[in-house]
Amino acid sequence: MRQLAIPVLLAVSLFSASLAAGDAPADPSSLLPASLAPAAAMPSAAPAAPAASGTPAADGTAASDASDASEAAPEPEKKKAPPMKIPFRQVYGTIHAAEISFAKPTIEEEDELDTSPFGDNTAWGQLIVTITAGRSISRFDFVLEKAGTVYPCLAVAAGDGNYSVQHEKWVISAKGRNPAAPVRLLFPLPKTTDGKENFTPGTLSGEYKLFRHDALPQKGDAAGRRSVMPPDVIQFRVLPDGTNWLTSSDVKKSGGYYGMTSEEMEEAKSAQAASLAPANFPMPVPTPNPKP
Repeated sequence: MRQLAIPVLLAVSLFSASLAAGDAPADPSSLLPASLAPAAAMPSAAPAAPAASGTPAADGTAASDASDASEAAPEPEKKKAPPMKIPFRQVYGTIHAAEISFAKPTIEEEDELDTSPFGDNTAWGQLIVTITAGRSISRFDFVLEKAGTVYPCLAVAAGDGNYSVQHEKWVISAKGRNPAAPVRLLFPLPKTTDGKENFTPGTLSGEYKLFRHDALPQKGDAAGRRSVMPPDVIQFRVLPDGTNWLTSSDVKKSGGYYGMTSEEMEEAKSAQAASLAPANFPMPVPTPNPKP
């Protein structure tokens, strides 16, 4: 007890001396020996602050920020390329190109009965197709329909030959026909309706329905009387002025670029050309033979 009193009296004496000097400590208990200091005055072991992202932690390893992965911006979705060809009538054949031009194609033996009903207001829609082996096709097999109006096919042509309305050329027979050879179908369409333009060059047209001519719904048809296959829905690439239709030869090489605008088609052509171009390696420079 006497041993404890001596340090306490010493601490009190020092504290009184500091008060007299006008220099009071913030915490009087700090003058006490560590063994006698209150628990609240003892330093506590506070948890270390987490290391900042990208800075080394206490053990020397780089600290990671788990939120980086969760907050990373998602990669933009890649634009899906449109199909370069589509089947039509399920088993009849394949459409490789559907294009509209304001320039009238050459039509052999044209007469006043076999011409466009829209005169100078005609936009010419061309389909390039291949037909399944064993099938024939004529100008009377297919029609287009939009908003209740039917647009008949005016002429057909094999390969890159001219369109014709001659009777003997109305039908392209299956006999002896190469099923890989493209066939072209020509549809006159109104360029304007009620003074409004129906087609904008460089874009895709509105949707048209492609029917078999004999499968068109008729007024008075009883429900279920006909088993009609749903029509094919197609869009035409509207060509800028001065741009030519694809030829059947183009289709054989490229596939036809169905469903692409003119700009998208040119981009696809460039990409194809780049992929087929030979690698540009520098030619080796011949080394002259050293003199003996």
